[in-house]
Amino acid sequence: MFAIVDIEASGSKYPQGRIIDLAILLHDGHEIVREYQTLVNPGHPITDFYQKLTGITNQMLELAPSFQDIAEEVFDLLKDAHFVAHNVSFDYEFMRRELAAAGFTLDSRRLCSFKLAQKYLPGHQKYGLSSLAADLGIPMDRVHRAYDDAKATARVLEIILEKYQIAAG
Repeated sequence: MFAIVDIEASGSKYPQGRIIDLAILLHDGHEIVREYQTLVNPGHPITDFYQKLTGITNQMLELAPSFQDIAEEVFDLLKDAHFVAHNVSFDYEFMRRELAAAGFTLDSRRLCSFKLAQKYLPGHQKYGLSSLAADLGIPMDRVHRAYDDAKATARVLEIILEKYQIAAG
């Protein structure tokens, strides 16, 4: 099972930056079998820069749950799956630290769709998610929103798995 994860954060490094938008798509190697998405209240206001980047406002986050409130459910989704993200080190490190602060230890095998795409989908000028999605005809309505980015990442993974008939499991 793959857990395709995307986060948006209120800063580029933890703990100053905290998760504000989270999507987890559980994928069995053929299709998405479960979706989870939520905004997350970081416990502090987010800057204008991150509001403009993501389209997420402080008002939207006021009623969102804290990470502590969702940590157990998030951990249950991730604990037995391969953690997949486009630039996996960023998403995984934030997730690992947020879960640790809530009392959970995440120790997942990780796959980076950015690196997989460079290896298995050669010939693209850029491998950032937006550029790669455009090249591959993958729709992305809202860039820098966790759900849309996770859906695009899932499609990149599917294309690689289909192209190379890589057995999932």
